[in-house]
Amino acid sequence: MGSEQDTAIKKASIRVLVLIFLNCTLWLAGSCLFLYLERPSEAVHKCGVRRVKRDFLDGLWTESKGASESDWKSLARKKLETFENELQAAVEAGLNSYSDANVWTVSNALFYTFTMSTTIGYGSLTPAGPYVRLASLMYAALACPLAALLIGDMAGLIHMVSERAGVNVSSSFRNALFLIGCHMITGMLLFSYLFEWSPEDSLYFVATTISTIGFGDIVPENTFAYLLFFVYFVAGLAIYGVYQDHVVGWLTEKVDGLCTRLEPRIAVVTEEDKKKAE
Repeated sequence: MGSEQDTAIKKASIRVLVLIFLNCTLWLAGSCLFLYLERPSEAVHKCGVRRVKRDFLDGLWTESKGASESDWKSLARKKLETFENELQAAVEAGLNSYSDANVWTVSNALFYTFTMSTTIGYGSLTPAGPYVRLASLMYAALACPLAALLIGDMAGLIHMVSERAGVNVSSSFRNALFLIGCHMITGMLLFSYLFEWSPEDSLYFVATTISTIGFGDIVPENTFAYLLFFVYFVAGLAIYGVYQDHVVGWLTEKVDGLCTRLEPRIAVVTEEDKKKAE
């Protein structure tokens, strides 16, 4: 029995490694694609913001000479409105930094493809134009199912390993809860140290990540360090899936029980309605 389990675990491990390789290859290819598509747009919007900012200051200085207070305020209001419109266009295009540093770096592009494929979707990095958005959807049509296959196989491997260790997470909700608790506490300690976050923020980040809620209000600035722990996040998604299966099973039992209790009452009401109709 033990040898059969070991063989099954070995086969599942090889399958998971193959899927990790395929997913990583697709993420790298996607990052190259989106770097190529986004870099020019980022440069254009950054230049536009700098130009409007320069023109705002220069125009406000040259055109306000000899102007009355009301004329100066009217001019300043128009210049500010132009500047705000340019900023809004840049933000809608996914630009969140106006410094000389590029937003679409290799690590950020890889971060984008990883979070899109796993449906975490923090929203801290978004596509600019309609064609890039369309390309993202077409990319996700392949990347999301492949990532889902990896997460599913990872969950199956966790089932096998836990059963081999005598701690079956598939049949015991307490064991599944203990496993997800250990995973989240590990992440809390790790990211508190790595990103210098508070334990509360780190725990919140881990929970919103593995549940794929992905609010995006707390996201690491160092995306390269984040990507080094992609296996941790994929495992977390798998563990959360195990936990969610237990909760869904428990809710299904409760809803079925409620429906069973309501069926006689619904039948009585239906018979009374038929008698009234006759």
